[in-house]
Amino acid sequence: MSEYSPISFKYLTGWGDVDLTMPQVATAATLEDILKTLKKFSAKEREYFRNKWRQVYRFYAEALLDPEDAEKACGDDYLKKIERELT
Repeated sequence: MSEYSPISFKYLTGWGDVDLTMPQVATAATLEDILKTLKKFSAKEREYFRNKWRQVYRFYAEALLDPEDAEKACGDDYLKKIERELT
């Protein structure tokens, strides 16, 4: 799935200078709203988001925390919830 990018988190959350034309996207503000919006996509697209979300979360955890704390953060319930919701 190299270079497969159906839609970006920037678009879904309204960050940046993008055109928000979908009403459900314009109101996505909480994690639950974002997950609800992502569930409308195909299984392939949800898998893509799940993998990207995990990569970005791991990147920031490793950049901001000590290695042992980053591993603990990456094994928390947050990522498990994302995995469960987007499966």
